Amino acid sequence: MHSPHRVLFLAGVLVSFASAQADWHTTMAVPKARAVHAAAFDVARSEIVLFGGNTNSGVQGDTWLWSAGAGWRNARPQHAPTARREHAMANDLLRGRVVLFGGWDGAHLADTWLWDGTDWTLAAPASSPGARMPELAFDPAAGRVLMFGGQDGNGVRLNETWSWDGSTWTQVLPATVPPARFDHGMATDWARSQIVLFGGWDGAFLADTWVWNGTDWTAFAVAGPTARSEHRMAFAGGTVILFGGQSSAGRQQDSWQWDGAAWTQLGPTVAPDVREEHVLVDDVVAGNAVLFGGWHSATGHLGDHWTFAGGQWTAATPPQPIGAGTAAMDYDPVAARSLLFGGYQDQQVSNQTWSYAGGSWTRLLPATSPPARAEPGLAFDRARNEFVMYGGVADTTYHGDTWRFAGGTWQQAVVASPPARWGHAMVYDEARGAVLLHGGRQGGTAVYY
Repeated sequence: MHSPHRVLFLAGVLVSFASAQADWHTTMAVPKARAVHAAAFDVARSEIVLFGGNTNSGVQGDTWLWSAGAGWRNARPQHAPTARREHAMANDLLRGRVVLFGGWDGAHLADTWLWDGTDWTLAAPASSPGARMPELAFDPAAGRVLMFGGQDGNGVRLNETWSWDGSTWTQVLPATVPPARFDHGMATDWARSQIVLFGGWDGAFLADTWVWNGTDWTAFAVAGPTARSEHRMAFAGGTVILFGGQSSAGRQQDSWQWDGAAWTQLGPTVAPDVREEHVLVDDVVAGNAVLFGGWHSATGHLGDHWTFAGGQWTAATPPQPIGAGTAAMDYDPVAARSLLFGGYQDQQVSNQTWSYAGGSWTRLLPATSPPARAEPGLAFDRARNEFVMYGGVADTTYHGDTWRFAGGTWQQAVVASPPARWGHAMVYDEARGAVLLHGGRQGGTAVYY
């Protein structure tokens, strides 16, 4: 009979063995770092729904849910839209559905999907906008989801206004229309039953403010944020807030609020880093806003999570290692935890030490740590109740050092060692009572006693 046990895989995936059957289960506490994704607050179920976007591994088609009590969880619905980026989402308050439209999956899309809390359904509207990457927001005055602007597959920027009534799209023909644009910001102003639109791109960055009252657009000639695109807007604390985006001066990290008549720049104590292409969603139950992800030119795709309330930003990202795919990791059955060291992601080599136990990560802060590296070997030596790590690589430096980890402390072992190498394998051999090392870029086999 096989005894039940678990092995934790480096990329954040858990495999459990029970008898002769094995299954993979993800243990990722948050979605992958990403940009140009979309999200909306599902009022009927008091949770945020996030879908798709672009990550280091390409365009995604995953659905994630977030609530203040449960945090992030992967929904894994039976049906879903195709993997895509630059789509739009909004909550349809009256019908208890989240609406998703369009985007890009290798081609521009014109499909409408509805989320009911557990699964996606492809809608079949009698009429629909053409393929595009627009913005959506709920229109409280009309009780419908409103779409404005976007860019189509021919690179044409649009200034059409459409509304969704739960079954079909209808083009609205207001007397006044903002100029064509895409990558603008748009949010529901719940306090005034309006929709606020700011900025975007029409061949240049825009800095105009427009308000939709249920039947028409009105331009507000007021000072405000610098001209920008790919910023995000949401409702929090009785006002619409705006964060980040891309401008002629680069990516931004400023916070602004709209009170129905004017913009005011806020001065929070801390704030998310500069970014664009993030999501910013109003949690109308808690009265705050939630930000996730985005793009930063220096660090690439972002996976951090922030909340905004009372004029202040608060980091809410669960701790997790920065190494992805090239760290070393093994399991300590005595302490019932796994240890991870190093790794390489977004052009940064890490020397961080992490522990995984009970479904969550904890960063350890030993007084001494091995130099940063990727692809070392690591194994738990059961005979001596300690981890043994050897080798690895950092840029053009190939390590040939041996380190031991026990009692929360790293200590370098001054011993005869194999040639410096990386990408090798290490495992504890029960029969020999020793750690075996094999292969790597230098080849060879060695035993560490």
